[in-house]
Amino acid sequence: MDPIRPTDLEPTAAELEALLESEELQITEKLEVPDEVKEELLENIERRHEADREETRADEPLNG
Repeated sequence: MDPIRPTDLEPTAAELEALLESEELQITEKLEVPDEVKEELLENIERRHEADREETRADEPLNG
């Protein structure tokens, strides 16, 4: 079970990222376009999210 947070707190970066990715995927699935177009959109979304994750990791201080 997910931990419950007070509702007055802003979402964490990870929570916000997960929400945005979920919404993007839902919207893409609902589009009435050929499957090839959906696949390309999903690949673009994944590449963008991976680039964001890499940027976040690069910005984190090194442990050690």
